Parts: sequence; structure tokens; C-alpha cells
Amino acid sequence: MKKNMSLIYKKKLTVLIVDEDPYRCGDYMGIIQMAGGFAYMARNAEEAVKLHRDGDYYNLIIMDMNDMSLIDGVPLITKLRDMKVTSMIVGVTSREDENRAFMEAGVDHCLVKPLTFGKMDPIINQLKSL
Repeated sequence: MKKNMSLIYKKKLTVLIVDEDPYRCGDYMGIIQMAGGFAYMARNAEEAVKLHRDGDYYNLIIMDMNDMSLIDGVPLITKLRDMKVTSMIVGVTSREDENRAFMEAGVDHCLVKPLTFGKMDPIINQLKSL
């Protein structure tokens, strides 16, 4: 099942991880690095908004549904989409019943924790083929 990563991931992949849990961020960064991407972190919604206001662009944003001290995932997605952020957004949640709120807010994909390379691989391949 292993794929030749150099053949699959030819485009530069930049990913913003929005999650206040440093351990989860580390796990997500490892997944992105395995895919040959470059991962950046925002510990909360305010940091994510500021990065985009400053002109940063990411191919992909991975965002936790809850546990962010200032704004949870759904309002942050709405704010980013209102700011005309066109990055692919993957919402990560601990409960499948939260998927609908995430999708209605404007995520492209919603995944249930734990986030793994196997879950992210099809999304990264989709992004790389654009």
C-alpha cells in the first residue's frame, strides 16, 4: 500500500494547523511532513485570522472543532470564508454528529479524530491534483 511519495506529491503543499493543543499540532505536522508538505501553526482563531489578514496563503487549513480559547472552529470557518479565504479546509472533530455544523460553515472535508495519514492521504492527493 506504500506509494512513491515523490511521484504523488510534486506540488508545494503549505498547511495551516489551527489547534491550541501542542501535542495534536505535532501529530498533524508529522502527517503533513510525511506528505512532503510544510506545516505552520496557529494556536487560536485570532492567530489564524491575523495570518490571513497579513496576506499569508495556505493550500490547506486543518482546524479543530472545539477547544480553542477565543473562537471555536465553526465561527472561525465562517469568518475565514467571509474574508474570501479559498484554501481547502478540513475540519477535525471528536464526534461525527458535529460534521453537519462544520460542513454548513464551509469546510471542504470533515474528519473524526484521530487524524491519521491514511485519512489525510486522499485529501492531499486531491489537493495536489488541482
